[in-house]
Amino acid sequence: QWYQRRVHKQWYQRRVHKQWYQRRVAGYTGRVMVEWGFDYDEDSKRADLIVEAFHFLDLPAFHLINEKVVEQSFRKMALECHPDSVRVKARDARERSIAEVQWQLLQHAKDVALGYFKNKHCFSQRCKDTIKKNLTQEIERQQHLMISRTLLMKVTKTYSEEIV
Repeated sequence: QWYQRRVHKQWYQRRVHKQWYQRRVAGYTGRVMVEWGFDYDEDSKRADLIVEAFHFLDLPAFHLINEKVVEQSFRKMALECHPDSVRVKARDARERSIAEVQWQLLQHAKDVALGYFKNKHCFSQRCKDTIKKNLTQEIERQQHLMISRTLLMKVTKTYSEEIV
């Protein structure tokens, strides 16, 4: 009788473990499929919004950005478009309205950038990777443009010197 109880107990434990494992695999597979199916587009849209905010604030390379850098960039750009600044008050009505829109966009970009850094834990890993990849690609593209511009200027300068 003790042998039957022991065999039954082992069978029951194997059965429970097998069911638990099957539920766990099914739950993981379902979660991955839901993330892939529904959140894929949402992650890319979030990443695009954050990258656009970083570009609007004219921030440096991704590994150099933190909350202080965002605040510094915001203050620097706010001098040009803050409604109470002397520079904006000296402009005509049309330019003041443009500065007002720029000010609102600047505030929104700052809020988005700071929201990303303060709440990184709320973003999926795919979203974080997309942000990092997009910013890195954009910075590399800008560096290539700068290099090509300087080469073009050097070539133009040497060509003009040869002509003279």
